[in-house]
Amino acid sequence: MRNKLIVLLFSLLAGSAYLPIKAQEVTSINISMINGDTISLDQFAGKKIMLVLLPVDTLEADSLFLLHIDSTARAYADSIEFIGIPSYEDGYRDSIHASVKNWYNDRLHLSFKITVGMYTHNSSGVLQHPLFKWITDEEQNGHLEATISGYGQKFLLNKSGGLMAVLSSGTMLKTKLMNALISQAD
Repeated sequence: MRNKLIVLLFSLLAGSAYLPIKAQEVTSINISMINGDTISLDQFAGKKIMLVLLPVDTLEADSLFLLHIDSTARAYADSIEFIGIPSYEDGYRDSIHASVKNWYNDRLHLSFKITVGMYTHNSSGVLQHPLFKWITDEEQNGHLEATISGYGQKFLLNKSGGLMAVLSSGTMLKTKLMNALISQAD
């Protein structure tokens, strides 16, 4: 699995085209937002989407991570739609919804959309959100079996809704990497 991720990222950085096999399936998925709205991923047709698993603790390291993601989202707002997702498996609970919402929206003024908590890991079985079922299932996304490792992990979808890259939680979104991901053909 790790080798597949490295090969996938390497092929992106090397400039090869990456064509999705089942992109139409992910764009029809609806997601509930932390503000109460529901959106469909198809409203972002023609734009790349970066899904980011968000922390739910208000520790200093988590705040720094959010500031980094926020500044990256602002810098690339014209070419990538950022969607932050708190994960039940990584500590999100319904009882902390209001405080997490305030932390995301008021304190840090994040420039990307934020969903309600989702079950993201395969271990959640039937509770796993359809978006993460698609991300983690090679038969659905047409590329690889992805493993959800926790907050900070990032998933890039191309303009057609195909899975383009899976980035580990430790991968910082530096300018060189982001420019390489943006320049890839869809």
